[in-house]
Amino acid sequence: MARCRAPVFVGANQPLELQEFELPKLQPGEMLVRMRIAGICGTDVHMWRNPKTLSPMIFGHENVGEIVELAGGRKLDAVGQAIREGDLVVFGGMAPCGVCHTCTIAGEPTVCENSVRYGTSPILSPPYLRGGYAEYVHLVGAAGIVRIPDEASIDRALLAVIGNRTLVHGFEKIGGLQAGDTVVVQGSGPIGLAALLQSRLSGANRILVIGAPKARLDLARELGASQVISIEEVREPEERIRVVREATEDHGADVVIEASGGSTAVEEGIRMTRIGGKYLIIGQATDYGARAINPYHLTRRQLRVYGSWAALPQHLFRAMQNLQGLELPMDRLITHRFPVEEATKGLETVDRLESIIGVIEHR
Repeated sequence: MARCRAPVFVGANQPLELQEFELPKLQPGEMLVRMRIAGICGTDVHMWRNPKTLSPMIFGHENVGEIVELAGGRKLDAVGQAIREGDLVVFGGMAPCGVCHTCTIAGEPTVCENSVRYGTSPILSPPYLRGGYAEYVHLVGAAGIVRIPDEASIDRALLAVIGNRTLVHGFEKIGGLQAGDTVVVQGSGPIGLAALLQSRLSGANRILVIGAPKARLDLARELGASQVISIEEVREPEERIRVVREATEDHGADVVIEASGGSTAVEEGIRMTRIGGKYLIIGQATDYGARAINPYHLTRRQLRVYGSWAALPQHLFRAMQNLQGLELPMDRLITHRFPVEEATKGLETVDRLESIIGVIEHR
């Protein structure tokens, strides 16, 4: 029986343990994908550091791989494109059940509680290979894979699944941007930079990016930010709010996007949004517990506040398509690459904010 390796989470703050697994026998409709590259997400770091994270687990929910086996005659990806063995595909972190109340009546399949989760759930029974840090991933029939166009690079396809698909979904939630909007992005990590790119593509006139460290803010300028605000230099929330209001003729931004995951970011971002504006919360993927918010600022500004979680294959397809037209400094976006044996080092590097985007690269 053929086998593969995977770095496995075995406990909070412990080195990932390199283990071997048998490659599974596929059922009709399933796929086996040989991984090429997987993003090291901030969520991976949060799970690795969190004593409440269930183990064992194989991280990796931002993935590009090659189809090596298709079972049961499946011929199409999740958006109707023809697929065959040997094709490169990109896929995210979950496969919704499609039949529960959340998927059907609520119409919110990205938060389906019955979904098969890749890279974010414990591996307690076969087939085990449910995270992109592994050399191979087993995909159920409902997995939302999208074929990568022949002209697209693996790195650009990965960029589509790192943040950009999530922002396409988020902008759909808020009804999109208006041409000429002023946007504030809270956060300069991969999600924040995706928010910057998608705001540009959606017609924003001015985009202010708040974050750190300097290397990320420098890259944000290169990617089209009109203004950057360093939280290392402008340390107090009141001062950052003042800077944003000063830059917007004291009105506040038309749209503010919380992409930082910071525990105090929401209260601050609400106060940066103009009267009648939109506040999109997309970076809060970790439950930090209750945080103080003054509801007066919601009512007084008559704000529209939205939460958005993950994305669907159509959002991934659109993100991959619209990124193709942009000239991007890919070597400055994907800055750190680690082999499977150095997965723990990759988590540590991302945790220290030394990377823009770090990846596990399978060779």
